[in-house]
This record gives sequence, structure tokens and C-alpha cells, in this order.
Amino acid sequence: NSLKSRNIVETKCILFPNWIDTQQIKIKGNKVNPYRKDLKIQDDEIVIHYSGSLNKKQGIEILIDAMDILKNQENLVWVIAGEGPSKGELIRRTQNQFFKVHIMPLQPLERISDWLTLADIHVLPQRRAAADLVLPSKLLGMLASSKPIVAISPKQSELGKIADIAGIQIENESPGDFAKAIMNLAKDKEKREKKGNNGRTIAENNYEKSKVLRK
Repeated sequence: NSLKSRNIVETKCILFPNWIDTQQIKIKGNKVNPYRKDLKIQDDEIVIHYSGSLNKKQGIEILIDAMDILKNQENLVWVIAGEGPSKGELIRRTQNQFFKVHIMPLQPLERISDWLTLADIHVLPQRRAAADLVLPSKLLGMLASSKPIVAISPKQSELGKIADIAGIQIENESPGDFAKAIMNLAKDKEKREKKGNNGRTIAENNYEKSKVLRK
């Protein structure tokens, strides 16, 4: 649509989306996730998961502010992996606080299945301007993990439409709204499962590697 709005004829536009091999990300049912064991996360604790660049473009400050709002929620555990210029602020603002947070380096590809399925809720706090232009490649792994997402995005963007089906879409760059959406899912296991399953279906039907390449 962005290309067409610039008077480029549709016949000259080819959509070649990112893809995901969903077989790499296996849903293990009731088996204990190895990361959960390694990090000593209790069965009744909810893992809020972010993995990627730690910078302003990704809206990491929104996530940090939302974490601060929710710091007294004792059943939430924050697992964040990545590198970037905002990592120092993340560490400074979360150390010696009331909440449980694990800040880790990016994890090896061979552990991708365990890493993504560790989440109870995936978060995508990126800036609206970026969300309107591109579909984050890491979204596909989140969807394939069968876990719900909370994402900031314009409602009519591709990300916004997916987030509405596979989690909760936030219109504004508001830490308060972001925190509220996280708690909405954290308090409702049935909703998490339904939205997560929706995401897995989207990944399999629209972004599965073999289907994309066959087209």
C-alpha cells in the first residue's frame, strides 16, 4: 500500500515476505522449559519476554517504564536479552528493585525453540513510526512459539492486525497502556493460550518457509 500510494503500479510490486521454519520451534506441552529451570522461575510465575536490540528505535524506554509501573507484581518475571545503547539504562533502572529481572546476552540459535517458548507473554514495544513501515522479523518466531504478544503498532498496519489476533495491539506509545495490556494477559491463562494458538496458526498458514518459497 505504501508503494501504491507513491503511484507505483501494482503489477510492478512483488511481496516477498520473511519466513520461519516452524519445525525449529517445537511446542512441548507440559514439559518444563530448560531456561525456566536454569533461571529458577517458579511454576506460578509469568515470564514477560523481550529479545532484540536495546535502543530507542525499538522503544525499549517504553518497556522500562512499563516494568517500573509493574514492579510490585510479584508473580511477573522479566527475561530480556540483547545489546544496544539503552542496555545501561535498563540495568540501572531495574537493579535492586522489587521485580525479578534477568538481563541476558542474545541466545544461540540452537536453543531458539526453548528460548522463545520460555515466554508466557512476548513484548514488542517498538515505536509506531517503525511499526508502520516494517514487520519485525523477530515477530515470526514469537508467533511460532504459540505464546501471545503485546505490541505497539498502528491498528491498520500489518503488525497491528496480527497483534490484535495473536495478542494485544496498543495504539499509543504509552507505558501505562503497555503495562495494562501485559496484566490483561498475565491474569488470564485461557486468553493467553487462545491468542498464542492464534499466533502459531498465523505463522504456519502465512509465513511457513516452504509455503513462502513455493510461491
